[in-house]
Amino acid sequence: MASEPLSISCLQLIDYCSAEAAGRARLMEQFREDSFEAYKNWYRPIPKALGAYLASGCVEPGALSDLEQELSTPDNSNTEQENRILKQLDAIDHIRACDLKDLLTYGDITTPMWPWQTMPIGGVRVRVNPSNLVSAPSVDGRLRVGAIKPYLRATEPLSERKAKLYGALLHWYAESHLSHLGEADRTLCWVIDVFAERRHQSPNAYKRLRQKLAANCSEIAERWSAHSGQGVAVPGSSTRKTA
Repeated sequence: MASEPLSISCLQLIDYCSAEAAGRARLMEQFREDSFEAYKNWYRPIPKALGAYLASGCVEPGALSDLEQELSTPDNSNTEQENRILKQLDAIDHIRACDLKDLLTYGDITTPMWPWQTMPIGGVRVRVNPSNLVSAPSVDGRLRVGAIKPYLRATEPLSERKAKLYGALLHWYAESHLSHLGEADRTLCWVIDVFAERRHQSPNAYKRLRQKLAANCSEIAERWSAHSGQGVAVPGSSTRKTA
């Protein structure tokens, strides 16, 4: 009987790809213990607000100010909730400080109108979940498409190495999951490092990066199935989520 395919976030995949052996072992332990991404819930409303902000043409007041007002409304928050709110307000300030209006020149930026599907790679399901779609006509009139996703880690800026992997994964996602809308274009795929106030475009050379992503997904799937004592998961069966 096949084990359940592991479902991980794209950030967890990038972390695994970039980790040394000891770090990979720790990540696998986290997958087994259900203790994933300690700060995941701290930024939960931010991607949606960022997506709406970009889709509006970076108009303010709007999605960011609405969320800011909601977070600033006094309630009976405990210390952990208060710290979470402060982090979210900090993220909003950094989004405003980012030079994001330039992204509007690349094409029409919208928010997705349907639930995102996970991306099966090497026996693992990867949750990419972009905040925005980008579309623009090509010279021959065909539609080109891409995706935007925020990176939210206040104390760990996105390195160039990780940014390339992230961008390659976004481009791959656009190619595999957005082909019904148009032809995937890496120049329309962007990762926004919110706290570093930087934007990273999907790299031009991506074939080896995709190979690395696929090889690491296969390794994760093999280690996961070895832990469960069952065969490698079959994509499409029930899914074990990590975050």
